[in-house]
Amino acid sequence: MKVLHIITNLGQGGAEAVLYRLIEATHQKINHRVVSLQGAGVYGPRLRKIGVNVETLDMPRNKLKFSGLWRLRKIIRDCSPDIVHTRLYHADLVGGVTALLSGAPPVIWTIHSSDLGTLHKSWKTRFVRRICAILSHWIPSAIVADAKNTKKVNVSLGYSSKNFIVINNGIDLSTFHPDHRARQNLRNELNIQEDQILLGFVARWDPLKDHSNLLQALSIVKRSNHKFVCVLVGSDITPQNSSLMQLVNENNLNEHVILLGPQNDIPAIMNALDLHILSSFSESLPLSIMEAMASGTPCVVTDVGDTALVTGDTGWVVPPKEPKALATGIESAITLISKNGKDELGQKCKRRIEEYYSLETMVDNYVELWKKSAETYKLKSPSTVK
Repeated sequence: MKVLHIITNLGQGGAEAVLYRLIEATHQKINHRVVSLQGAGVYGPRLRKIGVNVETLDMPRNKLKFSGLWRLRKIIRDCSPDIVHTRLYHADLVGGVTALLSGAPPVIWTIHSSDLGTLHKSWKTRFVRRICAILSHWIPSAIVADAKNTKKVNVSLGYSSKNFIVINNGIDLSTFHPDHRARQNLRNELNIQEDQILLGFVARWDPLKDHSNLLQALSIVKRSNHKFVCVLVGSDITPQNSSLMQLVNENNLNEHVILLGPQNDIPAIMNALDLHILSSFSESLPLSIMEAMASGTPCVVTDVGDTALVTGDTGWVVPPKEPKALATGIESAITLISKNGKDELGQKCKRRIEEYYSLETMVDNYVELWKKSAETYKLKSPSTVK
């Protein structure tokens, strides 16, 4: 089977990580080819390293180039895929329409966003989403949502509910698991003392992630004299980010916050943490809390998307955009972990991910969808793309 994936970019994000893990787990049995509308990002080289053909159209963010569209059409026709699978709104629109005009077989869209906060999306993205909602009734043979709330929100925005299915993101349990050595090595590297609680938030710099909410909450926690350090990890999470540094300074957290920027060894970070915090006001099914839980690290999360469903009774769920509520959750977690350690609760977190959110389950569901879509197409039309 040949599957052509079209994605907006291959940077360090949740949708990109899911695509990489899906391909990595199946590339020996399925012929994958990947097209990025923009650049190769972080995951392009990684995909090429495992033998996957990756092509970039190098189109500017939120802009289309005729040369890029023409090249995409040529790639689709030359590839003759059994399935065209697109991810993220812009790729769904561009890839879906181009595949249709190229006479391609079934097109599958995947949506990773449940954001209704239109004020926090550009008008171009809102426009693309609206067009996708209209075309969803005709172009895709299936629409995949990565969470129940993602489906609910996008159907409310006008998407067709007819072919909508939910396939939860999955975590590779051979990569994310409790690792005491990795934990201790990184804590030593960061100079974390034995009596300090290490908090963390793994997320890119983005308004939706609401780092301001987190830092205000940490300022409140600081007043309770808890001994803690918080590491922030992700794209643009560096001292060079003046807006972020202003938040750190305003909340007097210079001695409590470490900015690590983007990191490759996320499993080590998740192990080193005593508590992972998600402060976002919009998510669908965030990988970060699943990775933390699989590593045996409990979480405090805002009640957005499917976060409450993922954490279940293993963590603390608080309302978004309420620093005081987030601080209360963090303080409750610190008190419990300081008293009992994180191991017992961490094992409970790990078991929950194993039961409901494993990579194996996600992969099986996607492969079944590809096969079913291809077989249905062949029954309707025995001809193939030329």
